[in-house]
Amino acid sequence: MKQLSWFVLVCTVCIVCSCSRDVDLSQIDGISQSIANYHDEIRIEAILYPADSTALVRIDKTYSLSEDSLYNCIDENGDWESYTDTNENGHWDPGEPLNDDLGEDGQEGDPTDEDGDLNTSEPSIGEGNGIPDCGEPHVDNYPEILPQVHVTDCSSVQVIGPDGEVYPLQFDPQAARLISYPEYDPTLINAESYWYGGYTNTAPIPFPERSSTSFDDRIYHFYADCGDYGVITATDTLAMPVRFYSDSLGQAPLRNNIENYPEISDILNQGDCEIENFMFLFMSAEELATQPFYYYANPETRSFWSTAYEVNQINLNTCIPTLNYIFGYPAFASEGYEPGDSVRIVQDVIAEIPGIYQFQVKAMSPAYEKYFLYSDLELHDPVRSNLRDENGNVVMGTFGGLSRSDLFTIILPPPYLSIGEITAAGDSSGVVEIDISSYIRSGNFSFTVTGIVLTGAAGGAVGDSPNWEITTTGSGEVSGVSPSNSYILSSTDHLLNLIFNGLTSDEICITGGTVFVPMAAEDVPVFTGPCVGFP
Repeated sequence: MKQLSWFVLVCTVCIVCSCSRDVDLSQIDGISQSIANYHDEIRIEAILYPADSTALVRIDKTYSLSEDSLYNCIDENGDWESYTDTNENGHWDPGEPLNDDLGEDGQEGDPTDEDGDLNTSEPSIGEGNGIPDCGEPHVDNYPEILPQVHVTDCSSVQVIGPDGEVYPLQFDPQAARLISYPEYDPTLINAESYWYGGYTNTAPIPFPERSSTSFDDRIYHFYADCGDYGVITATDTLAMPVRFYSDSLGQAPLRNNIENYPEISDILNQGDCEIENFMFLFMSAEELATQPFYYYANPETRSFWSTAYEVNQINLNTCIPTLNYIFGYPAFASEGYEPGDSVRIVQDVIAEIPGIYQFQVKAMSPAYEKYFLYSDLELHDPVRSNLRDENGNVVMGTFGGLSRSDLFTIILPPPYLSIGEITAAGDSSGVVEIDISSYIRSGNFSFTVTGIVLTGAAGGAVGDSPNWEITTTGSGEVSGVSPSNSYILSSTDHLLNLIFNGLTSDEICITGGTVFVPMAAEDVPVFTGPCVGFP
């Protein structure tokens, strides 16, 4: 997947936008002279993506703060939509759809009370006037700005591998996408996605896959000849992908772990889909419980970027999952390691909310790490940028790599046992229904019921089934075993009826218990419902 740190672009564009609109530059000391001395430069973000055998290079122009050609308040590509004149009287009337004609504040009405008259429901400046204005949707938006920003005519852009082989890149106006979250849309329902241009490789770039690959075999070079901007070069050492484990000692690797869960792997095998790193777990009974997982990296790799996605489904034809972005965050390895150590260990946490997730961990190369972490330094700072022109001058940006590893995780609540209807047959006898709720099939079970003296079991999904052997004791122990390996279907409500003749308490309770889950191939502790009083 072709990705880039789009938020860097967003920040750059927003800074230019806010300064050119909201600040009177002539009133800031030193700004006028700086603008007068400004000369055109470029900024490069060249990122290697070994997991996808690709590279993505964005080469952008920089502009003076006095530049007014980018944000000119003109709808240059014709995607701005005026109000809908439903009564066809030639002007906007309250109640008619405004569409993009929201005025300079970009909001319907005057919620910020621009004129100070304490009326926030009146039209704001430019609202419903039938012409595009600054601040309105689809005016000076990404489709208009990005083509002007990109440098598209570099005569040569290349990635050079450790063996000296050259991989040429070509400009593609649809190299990748960025997501725009409208400022006044906190729900993000109306988030929009836009293509942006960049240089991409014309053939797959082979990258090392083994963590034991030597340092020299992970050194890559960047070369770009961009005419008046000169020849720009850089060098960086690729970080190797992390390795996932379920424990901090590395004794339970998660690579190919899905083969331990045949019910899941059989489904994926229908489409020849492979999942290398897999973790299956049940949420625990604690309200805010979390389950850690660990990953190991080469000792020189210190910084990572983790992204969590919710998996809606996996297309068995393409093996591509449909993902919903949840959150992304930086992660850092502990500094406590000895020079002889072979790995760094990082712990991350899975919030135990039922669902299917994909965690992506990207290991940062040294140059990308500096570019990312030293964001307080100027873009021209030689520590932050490893790009240089033919005269040795610093060029803004970076050439680095993000080596990605994916971990698929399934989190399920354990089966839930609860007391259903109680039918009294006397002052202290009767029948109590035991219900079960489970997201997946379950097998043999055992649990204990307190408050009653059991005499037997019948009915429900297993009580009278010839495929099940049900055992009860007077002390309240209940167990179900299926010699034929029959299973209880998911979402089954009524498990069985317990027959009792005598009370030992005012309440009937289920205490503890386990259910065999074939998908996990283990007995799983169950959740239990509340106690119920005898009617």
